[in-house]
Amino acid sequence: MQMRRLQSGFTLLEVLVAVALFTVVAGAATASFITYLKTNHSGEVRFEGAHAAQTVIDDLRFEDVEDMPATGSDDPITVFAEDNRDYSVVVSYCTDASLCTSNEVRHISLEVSYNDEVVYQTETVFTQLEKGYGNTNSSSSSSSSSSSSSSSSSSSSSSSSSSSSSSSSSSSSSSSSSSSSSSSSGQQNCKTYKC
Repeated sequence: MQMRRLQSGFTLLEVLVAVALFTVVAGAATASFITYLKTNHSGEVRFEGAHAAQTVIDDLRFEDVEDMPATGSDDPITVFAEDNRDYSVVVSYCTDASLCTSNEVRHISLEVSYNDEVVYQTETVFTQLEKGYGNTNSSSSSSSSSSSSSSSSSSSSSSSSSSSSSSSSSSSSSSSSSSSSSSSSGQQNCKTYKC
């Protein structure tokens, strides 16, 4: 009797229960893994879209603000990522007319698309530096950005401060005179613009 019990295998019911448990566990693990892959891919696309927008903004910094269009949009710019993904970046000018207060200020909006789906949006304000101080093609900007699933905003402004010094000299034959001079804290004297 003991030999027969030792040689007997699993019953059909035990096998079915084991298979059912394995199917449930494998299904849950597969669904979790697929969700992870989708989330990871979406994050990579948003990151690369932000990088594509920053690349275009960096190229725009070399242009003279006064030469930029006052309205309208440029043709889509294709930016290639390291993973052989190509992103389409559309640059629009002065979509918010209240931010374009003069010919030396441009409100710029960028929309980044991948596979005809908008994955990243950002906007910035370019201001022209005063002529005669350093590189006249440089610009300062403040920007805010948002993506399709999350949004964040950041702003930065640049300002310059000046200090004055006066010196006076007097002699017996002339009256005293004073002169003042101002110097920038940086190498460039910038106009500041706040939204």
